[in-house]
Amino acid sequence: LSDSDERVRMTALEVVSRLSRAHPDFEVPLLESRSLVKEQTIRIADDAFARVCNAVNDLSVQVRALAARLLGDMSDVSEVFLEQTLDK
Repeated sequence: LSDSDERVRMTALEVVSRLSRAHPDFEVPLLESRSLVKEQTIRIADDAFARVCNAVNDLSVQVRALAARLLGDMSDVSEVFLEQTLDK
């Protein structure tokens, strides 16, 4: 998602989105929790939502447009996570 090539970032967004739709309740580790003793996890649907939200600020217009379209397709995001993210 942070590659210099916009085509790679767009493909990565598509993959993240598809994985979150296929397995929304799958737990993935939080990146911030790597230094913690007890690893924290997050649902992949919520993690994907946060990553796609970040892509809305991408330098590439094509990546931003794709991110906006993908956000519209995301339906399995937990309500609490959705509220927290949109509140920011």
